[in-house]
Order: sequence, then structure tokens, then C-alpha cells
Amino acid sequence: MDNMEYKGTTTIGLVCDTGVVLATERRATMGHFIASKDAKKVYQIDDLIAMTTAGSVGDAQRLVKWMQVESRLYKMRREESMTVKGIVSLLANILSGNRYYPYFVQLLVGGFDKNGPSVYSLDAIGGIIEEKKKGKFESFKNLVERVKGLHAPEKLIAHRVLDELKDDNIKYRVFTTPMPPKR
Repeated sequence: MDNMEYKGTTTIGLVCDTGVVLATERRATMGHFIASKDAKKVYQIDDLIAMTTAGSVGDAQRLVKWMQVESRLYKMRREESMTVKGIVSLLANILSGNRYYPYFVQLLVGGFDKNGPSVYSLDAIGGIIEEKKKGKFESFKNLVERVKGLHAPEKLIAHRVLDELKDDNIKYRVFTTPMPPKR
């Protein structure tokens, strides 16, 4: 049996009917060394789109800036925001194009666009997995209420996530259905 204790960044992406929650813990570590207890790992890419990062800090920060700039340029040229899938596709192409000298990152990109809420996971060489919504959660509040009805293992995991979200060591962003403009 392997008695190694593996450490790494925890990132969470939750999809509800009306929005998305992206969360990470704030500790930056290198092995047993804690480099920072207040590291930023959730970044806003566009008004309703964000990205969580795990892996090499420098690589992640470069990709974040790149996506923020591409998103702004797209909005200036087309007078509309990029979709979540559009940002994910562009990011996957960048990662895939650098597969022989990869960015050492694992990313979650999520948000709300004209197609609704979505979360995608990307690996270091551009692999994309759309994280499908499981269950019917109309809102984050509804998700918290539904935790009470889960079976023991799922309930334990869900409570841990919710406890972590309340913890001061967690940073998160919530993107929900945009409010209609006032008339």
C-alpha cells in the first residue's frame, strides 16, 4: 500500500440551472513548503466567465492574462462577449500548440453566457471535458438544501465542499443569470 500523502490545489466547479460557482483554496505549496497562504487561483476572464488554476503559477498567470486580453479584443471587435465554449476552445488550441513545451496547468473555466451556465476542465495539452450538471439545482441555495437528502458518501463530500466555501481559506466566484436591464 502506498502511504504517500499527495498534496495539490483543490478547485471546484458547480453548475446550477441559473449559474456557476468556481472555488479554490488559497494555499500555494511546493512539496511540504507553503509558499503562500493567500494565493489567487480564481481569475475573472470576462464579465460572467472565470477560470481556476492549478499547477505552475507563472504558466497559469500567463494564460489568464492571455485569455483576458483575447476576451476584451473579441468584445471590442464584435460588440458581444465570447461564449464560455469559445474561450475554452481558444485556450485548448493554445495549450495543444505548446504540447511539446507544455504549460504545467490544470484549469477549470466556467461561467454564464447566451447558452446558459457551463464549466469545462482543461489539461496541460488542451484536452477538454465539459462538466455536466448532475441533479437539478435551480440555485446555489437549492444545492445547499438538497445536500441534506444525499446518501452518506455524497453527503460527506458535499458538506466538505460547503464547509470549505464558508472557510476564510477559500476564494470563490458565483456567476448567475444576469438581471434584465431596468426600463
